[in-house]
Amino acid sequence: MPTQYDFGLIEVGQSTQKLATFTVENYGHGDATVQVAVTYPFSISFLPDSMLWDDENVIVGTTFAPTNVGKFTNRVDIYGGAVNTAAVWLLGESWIPHFILKWTNVVSETS
Repeated sequence: MPTQYDFGLIEVGQSTQKLATFTVENYGHGDATVQVAVTYPFSISFLPDSMLWDDENVIVGTTFAPTNVGKFTNRVDIYGGAVNTAAVWLLGESWIPHFILKWTNVVSETS
């Protein structure tokens, strides 16, 4: 499993579902309930089934949707079984456009 995903630079108020997907697999000998925790400005896009059977895997998707400017780092914690924990770091940066340039036709008069 990768240790981090970078969503890159996006405009404030937009969201990207670059879908930093990662697979969680149950290598143990028994079933595990998978719980995934993450905080603003990242969220879980999908977690199809929280029960992970023996030798089964599940894909977890995340979304980056900032509402203010900044660089963000957040950890997705994945819990399963009695004490087993895995983590993936999410990175993203947001900005607000300060101005918009618009070209107009310039007419010049000559004497």
